Amino acid sequence: MLTSHQIDACLALIIGPFGKARLTSSEFLAQVPVAVSEGVLAPDFWHAAVEEKDADALVCALLVGFSFGFPSSIVNELCDLLGASWHRSHENLVEALDGFDGEVVADALVGATEYVPEYLAFDDSRALAIKAVWMLSKLKRDDALPRLLNLAEHPVERIRICALERLQSLS
Repeated sequence: MLTSHQIDACLALIIGPFGKARLTSSEFLAQVPVAVSEGVLAPDFWHAAVEEKDADALVCALLVGFSFGFPSSIVNELCDLLGASWHRSHENLVEALDGFDGEVVADALVGATEYVPEYLAFDDSRALAIKAVWMLSKLKRDDALPRLLNLAEHPVERIRICALERLQSLS
């Protein structure tokens, strides 16, 4: 369980309206040294949030990952959490997969086009799905192409159109 001080420090990593975070990387590391290991998000910090199903700690871990980088050792968990209902960080999880490749990532992103968390049920724009399609198009061609072709026949028009647009950008 994170302390309020640790949560505040994590939130201070958010880039503000003037392009700066309230804490520098070194200031953050001085306050929450357990959050970073070998220059990236510490797997133990991540695992604590996931194992406790602590939505606030997950937000903090994602902020640390966006600021310092995500270790490849947590890719499968990032993917698994795209289908979990205990948090509200699905769109951030899609973003966290940026830079990772492979069938597991590609399949998780396709899954994110289908999954509508209860808190996003109002979202007729299907922003989570659209973000997942965009991220899918950034993967290696062999991983992305067959999945984008399938999504180009999706019953939801917004997803279908986005997949078609992303396919055009790959050609």
